[in-house]
Amino acid sequence: MKIKRSYIIITIYVLINVLVLLFSKSITDFCISVGVTSIVLGLVIKFLLKRKLYIYPIAAGSILLLFIYFMH
Repeated sequence: MKIKRSYIIITIYVLINVLVLLFSKSITDFCISVGVTSIVLGLVIKFLLKRKLYIYPIAAGSILLLFIYFMH
């Protein structure tokens, strides 16, 4: 059974965020990590997978980082 690259990338994304959640000292650090990794996931989708749905993770990460910036 062939595993798609997109499943592997999303699994790595989720594992990174779970590890940061376990080891972060505050929810702000976790939210910043999720925002940054969402932007990186969007770039990976654009350049490695050559898909056009890259704007959604980039937009979500940017909105989360702006939200944390203005609320902090």
